[in-house]
Amino acid sequence: KHAGNGCNPVSMQFHFKKSAAEVSVTNDGYLKQTQVTIGLPRPLPMLALSLHEIFRRMGCDVVHSEVHGVFSRYNLVKNGEPLKAQELEQLQREVSTEVSALLVSAGSPGVAS
Repeated sequence: KHAGNGCNPVSMQFHFKKSAAEVSVTNDGYLKQTQVTIGLPRPLPMLALSLHEIFRRMGCDVVHSEVHGVFSRYNLVKNGEPLKAQELEQLQREVSTEVSALLVSAGSPGVAS
């Protein structure tokens, strides 16, 4: 019963100076949810707020979220369903853009605290 929901995960990596953030947006066919995982070079306290704003703008409900320092994971549904392929790509772009912007505005990594 798989209606070609394009299960190929969209993953992007972008690198700054010495830091790299990784954003991955995938559909979990078992949970029937879209999972967004973000790995950061350092914690970004502002990120959660920005992400919730993006999710809300795209009409997504956050089913589950966990944030452990530089790692965060969000499970989303839209109208009770995982996102469609084009929505995954849009979400990927928006989240990646937001993460880059926050990393840049947080200044260069320089010294590890």
